[in-house]
Amino acid sequence: GLWAAASRPQRFLMVLGMISLMPGCLFLCCNEDLDYTVNQVLKNAVDQLVEVPCSVSPTRAAALNGSKLVHLDSCVVHGVTFSESTPGLEELRAFRAQLPEQGLRGAWLQVHLERFGGAKPGWAPVNSSGGLTAKLVVGHGVFAGSFALPEALIREIPGSMVTLRRPAPAEHDGVATVEASKAGGTVGREQDGMIYMGDPSFLVEDDVRVWFSVGDASHVSVL
Repeated sequence: GLWAAASRPQRFLMVLGMISLMPGCLFLCCNEDLDYTVNQVLKNAVDQLVEVPCSVSPTRAAALNGSKLVHLDSCVVHGVTFSESTPGLEELRAFRAQLPEQGLRGAWLQVHLERFGGAKPGWAPVNSSGGLTAKLVVGHGVFAGSFALPEALIREIPGSMVTLRRPAPAEHDGVATVEASKAGGTVGREQDGMIYMGDPSFLVEDDVRVWFSVGDASHVSVL
């Protein structure tokens, strides 16, 4: 045979060639297995994917919930109203004069708190200051079309900065200041959609500002 007729150097080269081929063959086999696995996963995902209209009966929505991979396209978001009556947001009463009178409608509400200072003076987020606390409150009972959304998805709903209203001097000096005192903080000056506990035109160490954002996207697509 070929092996018997080969000289010693030729046999060495033959062995070396077989050794060199082994990693390539192993890679091809693994690659084939990987392609097969990926294709099977994609096929299963496609088989499980169900295109569902935004408005379905409660019974149909409950039947699909968790059993299939559901795709909702551009469904109306039904949020909740956040106000000082919402559990965990009692301190909003300190800003009654600046926040919308009808409350804030959305999927979630975030209170942002920042302090001025540092080696290179600037604004940095803080967890609490002056009786106020930074927090994110997720609404209970938020829907996309007919489907109730879990908290993890609610947090992903896009939002925007809350537009503050400018209170009349009497309103600011009366109700708002009294309520702020009850909350342990002070109502400051509004500028660029933020409320400053101090003079925004003359910042000093430990000045604090607060602003709000709300998950107010009107439509979402969910997979």
